[in-house]
Amino acid sequence: MSTAMLALQRATHNREESGLAGAPAAPAPKPAAAPPPQRRLAWSDSLRGVPNAALRSALFGVVKKGMRQYLERQEIHAQEGVRIVYTGARLDQADLDVWETVLHIAREQELGDECKVTAYRLLKKLGKMDTGANRATLNCRLSR
Repeated sequence: MSTAMLALQRATHNREESGLAGAPAAPAPKPAAAPPPQRRLAWSDSLRGVPNAALRSALFGVVKKGMRQYLERQEIHAQEGVRIVYTGARLDQADLDVWETVLHIAREQELGDECKVTAYRLLKKLGKMDTGANRATLNCRLSR
């Protein structure tokens, strides 16, 4: 009798003795896979990440110089399936630049953590000089 046949007979005999006759041999357990690591929001320093729904809406539009229109619970035009209700002064493209920069800096934080940043750092990321006028403009844009 060949070696393979003897091994098969031994395996069958052992299963019969243990009450597992006719039961298929259980596959060897696979080692548990490690859970995937938690990832931060990450993108290159030269790019800016913004939710697509915000970019494909009229939230950040063209605003004439002077007094901005104030909206109270106004629905903003957005792509199908997205509803944006906004209260506040109309936002323009420069407000979008500030928001993008804040999101860009916040990506370095763990989700849910407090994110603190100086006006100096924001102005530098925006490519602006740290002057009193630029700080005042930045403050207005952040409050909107």
